[in-house]
Amino acid sequence: MASLFAAAGAALDSLPVAVTRIAVLFLGVKVAQTLYNVASFFAVYLRPSQIHRYVYNDARGRPPWALVTGASDGVGTMLADELAAIGLNVVLHGRNAAKLEGVRQTLAAKYPQRQFRLFVLDASQTPGPELDRLVEEILGHIHLTMLINNAGGGLTQPTYGALAEVPTQRIVENVTLNGLFPLVLTARILELFHKTPATGPSLVMNVGSLADIGMPFVTPYAAAKIMMLAATTMARRELAALGQTSTQMLAVRFGVVTGVSHTKTPPRWNEPDTRTMARAALARTSSGRDIVIAHLPQALQNAVLGLLTATQTDKLFEQVMNERRSKEQKEMVQQRKAL
Repeated sequence: MASLFAAAGAALDSLPVAVTRIAVLFLGVKVAQTLYNVASFFAVYLRPSQIHRYVYNDARGRPPWALVTGASDGVGTMLADELAAIGLNVVLHGRNAAKLEGVRQTLAAKYPQRQFRLFVLDASQTPGPELDRLVEEILGHIHLTMLINNAGGGLTQPTYGALAEVPTQRIVENVTLNGLFPLVLTARILELFHKTPATGPSLVMNVGSLADIGMPFVTPYAAAKIMMLAATTMARRELAALGQTSTQMLAVRFGVVTGVSHTKTPPRWNEPDTRTMARAALARTSSGRDIVIAHLPQALQNAVLGLLTATQTDKLFEQVMNERRSKEQKEMVQQRKAL
């Protein structure tokens, strides 16, 4: 090692002074840039949540409300729980009225000082007049400060399918669920925000997915999530151009979450449970970014993937997703045999 440093020193000594200075300056800039990037990365996860900014009464004294889509189970239920805990009343969206009512009763018993309403609508069906009517009837006369577009999910039975294998209707419904529905709902909620002069900040949070990095066999789902990432940034720029900067647009990207319908395995460091992920998502309101990975361990994992070459990434994705696809196919065969 000593001989290596000696050789490097000798090589530098043999260079003209100007060249040596430029080389040292370049190296110093690269080191400083790396340190800055590392510090910026971790700062996102060290800043305290700003979610309490959205908990305030309006000029008429009305208490604040949040709308959480996909609130009948999983992360959506946990988001509603966390929001009620910090002082927000919550509108619970889902397509199953009975399941939503069960969630409403549980939350109402846990937080008797809060109010909870239901917004029943199938997010996989093309949004139209019924959505507009529900927005006006349920949300039009309350002090709404937050929309969390959490409703979504991949295809099921099978979850992992080549695009050529997926029927047209399933593609349309999945893209509607993950892309079109949240886009239209966001448009109507932004319209609602702008009808009343802002007395404080508001938030639109779109729940994305790390499948958007290019995972095979989930193409409709990933494509729709990419659509929402783009919509988040463009809507933020539109709001800035209109001078309507009181509304924060934020997309939080999720990796694997346990305790949901398609993943029942115990939580791990990079596969958190639903409550951990809900808290991570709400904490990212202080990130200062349009788009951010919600959970630090998943962000670290994604950063490591970024060090691979494109060829290495392709091979890794192919291996991982082929394994998941094969496992699911075997499970489906076993289920059919058991019937």
